[in-house]
Amino acid sequence: MTTPSSVSGTSAPSLHLIARWKFAAQRAIAASGRTAHRFTAVKSNVTLALNSLRPSAGSAARIMILPVMVASLFMGGCANMSNHSSGFLDSYQHLKPDPKDSHRLVYEQADWKKSDYTSVIIEPAVVRLTSEDQAKFTAQEVADLAAYGDKALRKAFAKEWRIVTAAEAGTLRIRSAITGVDTSNPALNVVTSLFICPVDNGGVSVEYEVRDATTGEQLVALAGFTNATPLEGLWAYTRFGQAHFAINHWSVELRKMVHPAVKRIAAK
Repeated sequence: MTTPSSVSGTSAPSLHLIARWKFAAQRAIAASGRTAHRFTAVKSNVTLALNSLRPSAGSAARIMILPVMVASLFMGGCANMSNHSSGFLDSYQHLKPDPKDSHRLVYEQADWKKSDYTSVIIEPAVVRLTSEDQAKFTAQEVADLAAYGDKALRKAFAKEWRIVTAAEAGTLRIRSAITGVDTSNPALNVVTSLFICPVDNGGVSVEYEVRDATTGEQLVALAGFTNATPLEGLWAYTRFGQAHFAINHWSVELRKMVHPAVKRIAAK
């Protein structure tokens, strides 16, 4: 049912225009392939907002509802990552919540001498996703994620440790797994940035362990997750950008855990 608008004497949108908005929203939902209700709501509202800006006799009335649409963007669009036991680590019983960071679970052997280690072996990263998540990505995308995980760890450790391929005295062995990935929607984020900010944000969950490369003794374990926000800026405008941002973050966090209290630069 349509009613007269109080803005400039214009009438509210016709049934024909409402049908057009609904059809456009349904197409956007189908194209997105996202199943979570809050993501669906965001995409629908953005599509409606875009159609509302098309000039017509009812433009003034539609602009009146635009703030409501924009406000609804805050109700969704966040990744839904969390820590979970993927089976990558041999044991999860020693992992404890970090009181300083609710996004991570940590274990660290109390008496290991960090300063005794000056080199690292970085094993190839593993992408260990649930069957549901695996269906979202191609084999090449999974391989690219693993390669990015390797690159991030090497960048994090290269300045202060020698990266080696064989165990020797004073060597750490680092194992890593990407256990969950949520991608961003670049096209949607470009559109919503015209109103306020990117709203379809990605995320990642990861697991790491550090062992003595000679004895095999576990020294450090870390499980963490990131649900990205618009604060990551340009990372939101590529599909895996915010996942990459999070992988970089957790690689640096692992480095901080194994960094000796007194800085020691490894010999080249």
